[in-house]
Amino acid sequence: MARIRKYTPDEQEIEALDMQNLKTSIKKTEETKSVEHKQVQKTELQITQRESVVNSFFELFGNQIFENLRNNKDINVGAETEQSQSGREWFQNLVDTYISDEDIALLLSNLNSVLDVLKIENESLKSELSKKTSEIEKLQSRIQSVETETDALFVENKSLKKEVSEKVSFSKVIEAVFRTESEKVLKTLLTEAADDFGGEETDEFILAFISGWMRISVTVPLAFGNPDEEDGVELLDDALRFLLEQIRNKTVPQRRALLEAVARFVSSKFKDFEFISPEESSQIDINLHNVPGTGGNKVKQGVSFAVVRKQNRRTFKYADIEIF
Repeated sequence: MARIRKYTPDEQEIEALDMQNLKTSIKKTEETKSVEHKQVQKTELQITQRESVVNSFFELFGNQIFENLRNNKDINVGAETEQSQSGREWFQNLVDTYISDEDIALLLSNLNSVLDVLKIENESLKSELSKKTSEIEKLQSRIQSVETETDALFVENKSLKKEVSEKVSFSKVIEAVFRTESEKVLKTLLTEAADDFGGEETDEFILAFISGWMRISVTVPLAFGNPDEEDGVELLDDALRFLLEQIRNKTVPQRRALLEAVARFVSSKFKDFEFISPEESSQIDINLHNVPGTGGNKVKQGVSFAVVRKQNRRTFKYADIEIF
């Protein structure tokens, strides 16, 4: 029977085997480290995502709302809130405890989409605001320029009025306009106003009165030559309204007397009708005045003259007035 010879590896074979085992061990170690590294990376990513969710909520809603939630005793989530925790820490703990990784990823995606939209809208609003601000600045500049021009025109106008007032004698102008005997009372009253109460306001009244009177003096012959006196009354009613409009909100101490003199002058041209100044009295007369529905109970100024029939004193036209 043949004897079996026991195999004994030599030193080179032993060395080769040890080397193979070492390589296998190193490979397994590297694979383990790789798995552990990936797990660490995944964990870090999950932590970063959770922090991003919290940051996004705080960016959207601000810090105060979460401080209020943390301090609300009616909200009981998880462990008892530590007094030392901030609102951010409290909310971070709530997110870490109750929201899964999958929901965190979905929530973060949705929040980022909302924030992106808000950022775009914010940029658009900033651009629009900048545009409107620029337009407002241009308008303000234009307004300032117009105000400067207006001030300059006002100064120039005042200077011209003063220059005209110094060069033109109102007494001579009045004398040239009111030449007839029937106009003598008007001339006297206006001359008194010019001499005794001279000034810018008086000058404006006299010029306005003369403008209105010129219209009346042209209309009187037309009205007086009309065979139908009622038609003549209508013609002069328009001219008298023009006079009152010219002197509206302008006054001199002789204003009331001047209007009464105008009424007498016009009445003298008619057989059947008499004109009455709307400012003959400061008290409202329901027989003469067309009283507005609301307001005061005194005559402020006239808008038109009243007209009555001379024979029976019946009112033919009521005087329109402003009251206070």
